[in-house]
Amino acid sequence: MCAGDCPKTVPNGGSLEAAMAQLAGIQVRHRTTCATRSAGKCNCKPGYEASVWSAREGKRLKKTFPTLAAARAWRAEAQTGIRRGTLRAPVATTVREAGDVTLPISAAAGTILHFICGLHPWMQGKIVVT
Repeated sequence: MCAGDCPKTVPNGGSLEAAMAQLAGIQVRHRTTCATRSAGKCNCKPGYEASVWSAREGKRLKKTFPTLAAARAWRAEAQTGIRRGTLRAPVATTVREAGDVTLPISAAAGTILHFICGLHPWMQGKIVVT
C-alpha cells in the first residue's frame, strides 16, 4: 500500500491511457529505502517530479514536490511561463566568467593586497594593483 497519494487504480473504470495523460510530465519519485525498488509494495511517502520542456533553450526544467497537486500546479505555471517567455532554463556560468570581476580599488599601483577567505582561513591569496 502506498503511504502517499500514489495513483494505484484507474478511477471509474477509465482507460490506463487517460490516467497516464493526467500524470504527463510528472514522475513518482520513491525513496531509496522504499520496497518498490525490490518489487514490493510502497512503504514510503513519495515525491513527485514535474518537468517541462523549453524548446527555446533545448532543456528540460525539473522540480520535485511533496504532493501531486503541487507538482501539477508548478507544471501548469511553468508551461505558461515558458510560452510567455517569462521562465527560462538556468544558464551555466563558468568559473572564469564568475571570476571576471572589476572592482574600483583606491590603493596605489604596485601595492600588494593580501586576503583571507572568511569561511576557509587556509584559503589565502594576493592581488597586485596595476
